[in-house]
Amino acid sequence: YALKIIANTHAEPKYKVDDVIEARDHTGTYSNGRYELAKGQKGFIIKVNSAPVISAAKGSKRYLVLPIGSAAPLHVEERTIKKAKI
Repeated sequence: YALKIIANTHAEPKYKVDDVIEARDHTGTYSNGRYELAKGQKGFIIKVNSAPVISAAKGSKRYLVLPIGSAAPLHVEERTIKKAKI
């Protein structure tokens, strides 16, 4: 378990700062109170590795994302987002 978390922490990030992303369809709703990132909603990557990895699942690296139309950023896992088609 711990080895997978360490491997995910040191893995190359799939997205970089300023990438436009979209929440995947199977995503639940990420929320920090008033703002949320829901299915299909777009946003921008603000920071890579913004929080510690807390899951041993593949793609559990965490990003700080600012959803479009929101004033507050959210922490989301790599496996719940994809590059947006603009």
